[in-house]
Amino acid sequence: MNVLAPVSKPLFDDTILAQGREISRKLNQLRFETFPPNARKTLRQFSLGEAAYFLGVSTSNLKKLHLEGKGVEPTIHAGGRRTYSAE
Repeated sequence: MNVLAPVSKPLFDDTILAQGREISRKLNQLRFETFPPNARKTLRQFSLGEAAYFLGVSTSNLKKLHLEGKGVEPTIHAGGRRTYSAE
């Protein structure tokens, strides 16, 4: 009399489904770590040329307005490089 019961192997379909669930779970976890739901993207600073282009004026005109105190206050970096925010 054989007392050993046959060992049941998991079905191939069950293995594939389990692996798919695990991959989905790990991808979801990675997505939440990389892009948290409450994350906010900030807008970068724009160069003098970009700001002038968006406003439809020349770079010299935008710089002149600032020097006369009539324009927005840019951030001035080392070497006199100006950047503007969209705020």
